[in-house]
Amino acid sequence: MAVLLALVRNQNSDMEENWKPWQSLKRFWNDLMDDEFRNKIRKLGVHIGANHLNPLPQKNKLDVDLKDGITEENSLGKFFYTQNEFSGEYIHGNILFADIVEKPIQFEFPGISQMVSFQKCVFLDTETTGLALSAGTFAFMVGVAKLIGPKLVLRQYFLKSPSEEGAMLLDLSNFISSDNTIVTYNGIGFDLPILKHRYILHKIPVDFTKYEQLDLLKYSRALWRYQLEDRSLKSVEKNILNFNRTNDEVPGWMAPEIYRDYLKTGNMSSILGVFYHNSIDVVSLCALMYAYVKVISYQSDLHKEFQTINYALARLHEKHDIKISIQYYLTTLNQSNISDPIRINALNGLSNIYKKAGNLDEAVVLWKLASELKDIKSIIELSKFYEHKAKDYENALSWTEKGIEITRENNDVFFIELLHRKDRIIKKWRSNE
Repeated sequence: MAVLLALVRNQNSDMEENWKPWQSLKRFWNDLMDDEFRNKIRKLGVHIGANHLNPLPQKNKLDVDLKDGITEENSLGKFFYTQNEFSGEYIHGNILFADIVEKPIQFEFPGISQMVSFQKCVFLDTETTGLALSAGTFAFMVGVAKLIGPKLVLRQYFLKSPSEEGAMLLDLSNFISSDNTIVTYNGIGFDLPILKHRYILHKIPVDFTKYEQLDLLKYSRALWRYQLEDRSLKSVEKNILNFNRTNDEVPGWMAPEIYRDYLKTGNMSSILGVFYHNSIDVVSLCALMYAYVKVISYQSDLHKEFQTINYALARLHEKHDIKISIQYYLTTLNQSNISDPIRINALNGLSNIYKKAGNLDEAVVLWKLASELKDIKSIIELSKFYEHKAKDYENALSWTEKGIEITRENNDVFFIELLHRKDRIIKKWRSNE
């Protein structure tokens, strides 16, 4: 396949004219490439030719895009934005956008109070004059995307002058007024508070409480904390979406200084990388949310790739749906490819659910399984159970002494506590003889 793709990609007119086997190879390839097969290989990340290349702005065309940008005017003045569209043919890493834009998708997320529809989502990211939440910090660029028909429409507002901020904010609120969910990455902690403050400053009434706020950073931390050290958007793009940014990328922390330089010089060349950075951030939000919908609905191959995903889903659902959480804990414990620490955590998590529900018999079984892995917390739980619930002081003392042995070896902080527990159990046992 690799050789075949290489031949197809490197075809030229001389080859077609002078090398007859090429003609039969080309006919074979065209016969093979029916629509179903094309879709399958696209999802695997295999592309033919250059049509799959990222349609987001590149350095050699961004200047043209900005010159062709749109300047409009409303009651608060003039504002500027660029606009790009992404149809079903676009592929973002391993996400084929046809799966997003060509059919209605509704889904539920743990912690979200209502059914969410892709058609009512706004994907939003800002570039600001500072990284601190202060009165002088404002968004000089707001990237926002939404589904309009069978396309994702990306609009990037840009303040050619800070005096255009009010007009930009007014148009932004109008652009998203028909939607009900704002999707961000750390937006609850950063982007949205800044925007809310600026709307208040300009006395533009916007009711952000009508929007469900879906912050994907929260879900990235929940899903990948046990296997990814870095859960930044760029890291998650690389590891989950298999998407790598080009050299056009400008780190977000550089954006404030770049904008200040632009205001002094009017030179757009350095700001082009910020447009690229912002556009990728926004489009990745759409692709990532689709990937997470598949993960949470258990329709993703990531469950095979990441051994800890079932445990992560158990933890994620625990605050919202105990039944689903129990199912994921049980699935985790049935895995043969998880580490002992994750297995211990799963045993403790599930036993804690049973303990709270008063199902102590099930909890005891799990504590004993964890104790075989020398988990001191489970051993202490067994000691407590036999001392306080079963009134079986012999077993309580046995588990306590086992805990003392382990904590003495490991110089554990529970060592002194267990010594006190041992003395108390012995006294109780003697007084009941």
